[in-house]
Amino acid sequence: MAIKSRVTLTTQTCIKCGITRPATSEFFPRRKGAILRNECKECNSEYHRSWAEDNRERSREIKTKYAKANPEKHRGDPEKDNLRSKRWRSKNPRQLAFLSRRWHLKTKYGLSIEDYHSKLAEQNGKCAICGTDKTGKHDNFHVDHDHKTGIVRSLLCSGCNHIVGTLEGKADLLELSKNYIERYTYHDYSI
Repeated sequence: MAIKSRVTLTTQTCIKCGITRPATSEFFPRRKGAILRNECKECNSEYHRSWAEDNRERSREIKTKYAKANPEKHRGDPEKDNLRSKRWRSKNPRQLAFLSRRWHLKTKYGLSIEDYHSKLAEQNGKCAICGTDKTGKHDNFHVDHDHKTGIVRSLLCSGCNHIVGTLEGKADLLELSKNYIERYTYHDYSI
């Protein structure tokens, strides 16, 4: 009797866009059970969105049928949805923080959590400018990026991020600030 071994894929390539990603439900939607689809979530969503636009009447029928069959899941009552959402948020603060952070990194900078952590590891867990390991008021370093192009530069502590944000595009202000500080620095020559 031969024993079949089960090989677990660590990565999977989307058949539509060709991008290779980790073979997890975070990147690939599930069919039924534990089987992952062959297309990534973005391609799958794009397909469904496109189909719904091309088949508006049929899409409306399917949604109406589902809403009638699943009234507890139907988003027809905003007050119930709001209450459900508040309840979930109060019960899952850590998961909410993680999901919010992941969403923010992805939508604003195009970074995944893994990208953020690998960038932080490249910087040895420290601010790229001053070298501190203290993040500031929040638990994470700020993602410094060029405001014109959106290209991510590095991770900074709160203080350095504020300075760079204020001085970006104002090279002359940096020199003026340096002169100002030197002019008003107290020197004790009484020794």
